Amino acid sequence: MSARALVVVAVALASCADESTLPSRAPRGFYTADGGLLGPGGATGSAGAPAKGGGTASAGTSQACAGDPDEGTFGVVVDAEEETRSGLIVEKGQRVAITASGTWCWGSSPGCSGPDGTPGRPLPSELPVMVEGAYLGQLSLRIGASTLAVGSARELFAPACGELVFFMNDRPGYTADNSGALKVTVELGD
Repeated sequence: MSARALVVVAVALASCADESTLPSRAPRGFYTADGGLLGPGGATGSAGAPAKGGGTASAGTSQACAGDPDEGTFGVVVDAEEETRSGLIVEKGQRVAITASGTWCWGSSPGCSGPDGTPGRPLPSELPVMVEGAYLGQLSLRIGASTLAVGSARELFAPACGELVFFMNDRPGYTADNSGALKVTVELGD
């Protein structure tokens, strides 16, 4: 596998100042450059080196990470039923490029979408959703206390220090009847 190939990552959760914003569930699985699904654990970073991560943040609205943030290209499978902790740690201002593919469904009589969600949804009866202004079913991301709509492709600069936590935009408390997953590729830069 080349140095630019997707690699698996299973990094112990970094300790940021506001741990109450971090979910309690570990990621379900990661994938490799050839699309093979792996279970969590025993991961390596780019070019076979151990994955980096960790660090701490200072208290306050502007978090600063100590230690090394993750860098490289990584893949993670994001489950529709609940938040997926990526294990990837970024510092405020770090470049994050995300692409996603696949199909997932929400509800007991499901509507399905790709990572961009469904235009025209949520309906007024489906409000509130976790990311205001984003489509129902849209791939979304939380870094620290910041929540962002991602969709099938987005490049951004991390608004805070923290772990990348992915989820389907849906009504809070209504995700247990969702199904499916997306493959998400994350490129972390300086």
